[in-house]
Amino acid sequence: MKFFLSCLTFVLGCAICIYVSAQIFLPLLYSLPRSIYLYFKGELKFRAIPTHFIPPLIWIIGLVVLGYVLEAWAPAVMRFTETDTGFILGGALSLPFFLLQSFLTKKGRAEMKEDYERTTGQRFRKRPDVPLTAFLGQAIATILNNDFDIAVVDPEQVLSTTEQQAVVLLAKPFALAMLFRETLNQIRLHHLNLSGETLVKHFVCAIYANYEDKQVPDLAKSTEQAFQHVQKFVQDVVDIAPESDEVTPDAAYAIAFMRNALPEYNVTELPPTKFGAVSYFCLTLQETMKESAQVFFDSATVTV
Repeated sequence: MKFFLSCLTFVLGCAICIYVSAQIFLPLLYSLPRSIYLYFKGELKFRAIPTHFIPPLIWIIGLVVLGYVLEAWAPAVMRFTETDTGFILGGALSLPFFLLQSFLTKKGRAEMKEDYERTTGQRFRKRPDVPLTAFLGQAIATILNNDFDIAVVDPEQVLSTTEQQAVVLLAKPFALAMLFRETLNQIRLHHLNLSGETLVKHFVCAIYANYEDKQVPDLAKSTEQAFQHVQKFVQDVVDIAPESDEVTPDAAYAIAFMRNALPEYNVTELPPTKFGAVSYFCLTLQETMKESAQVFFDSATVTV
């Protein structure tokens, strides 16, 4: 029985020491040097450096206060932490093991780096100033240069050749509509002073510039037609949304796409295989545009 209790106190000492050590030592031994290094490289704001002293300071003060409280109100607990061999041995052995595991193993370093990026990098890393027009130009070029291979559009080959061609034909306008929607959402989310009308102008200019680079004939007409497709998808969603309060924006856009790509079917009567193929393609495009916009706005200081 005594051996069993010693094992329990040993485990307790290990657990407490590892947890407390992570709060006190890692900010000073890993995060602080990394922040100083990144600051001198010009990648991190200076105010990130003092933040690494806050958790250790809070924990040290908290442990001192806890010691006084236990000494006054539970002296037996204090005697236990000072005299129990299993508890002391667990704490003494776990500290060097924890530090070695954190700094010398690939997994430990990866976990520290991930935690650093989550707690410090995302908050204090300097982000480059990038014009919104640069993002739109690059994103629109990616869409317009994508041929949307049939193997991607309909990997299971459940659509007819005519239906595949219709889906491919509307893929680029739909992707542009999704890009416009997600860009507008991010502008509102980041409280940028840019109106919807100005965004439309940036969007049209980016389409025009890409068509010009590709030497598309009748630039003005081609640009106007491309954006009219975008506006049509947006208007279709506005028309669809009142039909059901349960229809999400993503689902509304997918329904709008299916109605335009496969007009001979009522969406509710569309064969399940066709419905699955087209809706999966729509949702994939939506997620791609959403991720593209989110990554850009989160990784740069967007100028308008």
